[in-house]
Amino acid sequence: MSAKYEKLYAQTPDALGAPFAEVVDWFAAQDAPVDVLDIGAGQGRDALFLGRAGHRVTALDLSPSGLCQLQDAADREALNISTQVVDLVDYTPDRTFDVILADRTLHMLPEEPRLALVARLITCAGRAFLIADEKSNLGAIEACFDASVWSVDFRKAGFLFLTC
Repeated sequence: MSAKYEKLYAQTPDALGAPFAEVVDWFAAQDAPVDVLDIGAGQGRDALFLGRAGHRVTALDLSPSGLCQLQDAADREALNISTQVVDLVDYTPDRTFDVILADRTLHMLPEEPRLALVARLITCAGRAFLIADEKSNLGAIEACFDASVWSVDFRKAGFLFLTC
């Protein structure tokens, strides 16, 4: 998958377009900046929007060229964004984030590694976990969350936003 995105990012600036309105609206409702982990950040569709809105962002992706473009843009604008090339299959955060954002990333992993990643990330999500993914994956992903701790804040085809 990495080679596909490396080629796409090399040929197409802003290849994935603007952030989803659902993501924009959720963050617009926050009353203070938050610390966000953006997994599968690519060229920064969400990370740049979040940084411009004053949030602190740690952006992860497997694509070095996508993250390089993201970091260059963040540096030009002096945004509080840091990037890290990682393989999400092996990734475990070393700290807690207020919000974890998984925008159109989880479906790229086979089911077992996908659910294992979600389980690892849940332990590092301080306030919210926002997911945009294939509708068919969301039921199994939601089942990873303890309903006595997490509640569904927003659910729509392809979106699952949970808060604790």
